[in-house]
Amino acid sequence: MRLYDDGPDQAAIGSAILRARLANTKATRAEGTEDRWVDGYVACYHIEDGTTWPDWFDANRVTCFAECDGGSFQIVRATEEELLIRSSWLSLASGNGACGEPVDLGDEGVEVTTFRLNRASESACDP
Repeated sequence: MRLYDDGPDQAAIGSAILRARLANTKATRAEGTEDRWVDGYVACYHIEDGTTWPDWFDANRVTCFAECDGGSFQIVRATEEELLIRSSWLSLASGNGACGEPVDLGDEGVEVTTFRLNRASESACDP
């Protein structure tokens, strides 16, 4: 996954274009989406009180919401080398930030999925 800074949303602490290349797995091959690039706009906020949100949200974490009703994710850990996020539902569209055909990035049948995103070179993220 790759985050492109897209400038601040009015109330957000940050916003970005989130781009992901789908892995070549049994599930993506069955759907015909292996190696496909998807992206979407996300706006991130610091959530101080998690009690009004889904029960998997933790208070005092940065939480990002995807456009086109694409779900959300929380940043669990961010270092120079990796980003650890978790989500109960995250869906991105196919097509340069537009609300196209959505692709669910979570694991089917799993309530919360954790993604470990390792730092990669710029060229590794080019479509």
